[in-house]
Amino acid sequence: ASIKAAGKYRQEGKEYVVYSIDTDSENCDVLVSRLEKQPDGTDEIFDIEDEIEREKIHNIVNELLNA
Repeated sequence: ASIKAAGKYRQEGKEYVVYSIDTDSENCDVLVSRLEKQPDGTDEIFDIEDEIEREKIHNIVNELLNA
């Protein structure tokens, strides 16, 4: 599967990365993960586990993709 980063998004002091994963030759899934700076300066992605946070970000990304 091919993974492509689409960009970063900041909301309420948190940073998110939007990316796609090819599911087959014609389709892909668009995903969003929270991006957190680690002590060594690198960024690490984490699943958004909080339901309210996930819903907010899902709605924002849908608006951006459908604009």
